[in-house]
Amino acid sequence: MSALGGTPGPSMQGPITVLAYPTVAPDWRERFLQAFDVLARHTRAEPGCLAFQLHAHPTDAGRFVVHEVFADKAALDAHAAAPHTRDFIDFIHITGSTLSCQPWYPLERPG
Repeated sequence: MSALGGTPGPSMQGPITVLAYPTVAPDWRERFLQAFDVLARHTRAEPGCLAFQLHAHPTDAGRFVVHEVFADKAALDAHAAAPHTRDFIDFIHITGSTLSCQPWYPLERPG
């Protein structure tokens, strides 16, 4: 099980997509965005990070989705253990915000 949660699927090879769902109180939104900017800058510099993009909900200012793609499980595990990731997760806990993360693995299908 990775530090970001979930159990690896049948394919441990190749890219892993993570969908993370942070939710923050309105009073914390701007501070969340600042903390996310720090996280994103460091994460995008990780050698195994292929994508790291924040998306905002169209009507709920406190709901977000982060689309993350890592080269492989080792890159995801390194990201989960990185100080900047731990600092961001600490921020989430301190502010009473929530964060759920779901890893997704490519499903190899014939054709």
